[in-house]
Amino acid sequence: EDGPLAGGALVWTSDRAGVIGSGGRVSFTNAALGAHRIVLTATDRSGRSGLAAISITVVPPGANRPPVVTITSPQN
Repeated sequence: EDGPLAGGALVWTSDRAGVIGSGGRVSFTNAALGAHRIVLTATDRSGRSGLAAISITVVPPGANRPPVVTITSPQN
C-alpha cells in the first residue's frame, strides 16, 4: 500500500541484544556469542505490521564454518 518502506518503518531486533537498528540494512557488530533470533518488523503508515525472522549463531573469530544447506522441497 505504501510502496517500499525504509528508515524507522523497518526495525531489526535480536532476542538477546534488543533493538539492533532500523532501515533496509543493519550491521550486527559486537554480538554476543551463541544463538540469536533476528526479527525484522515492518510497519506501514496505517500502523499495520508484518515481520520476518531468522536464526543465526555467532561464533568466536576463526571458528566460522561454511553454511550447510538442506533442500526439503521439492523432493526431486
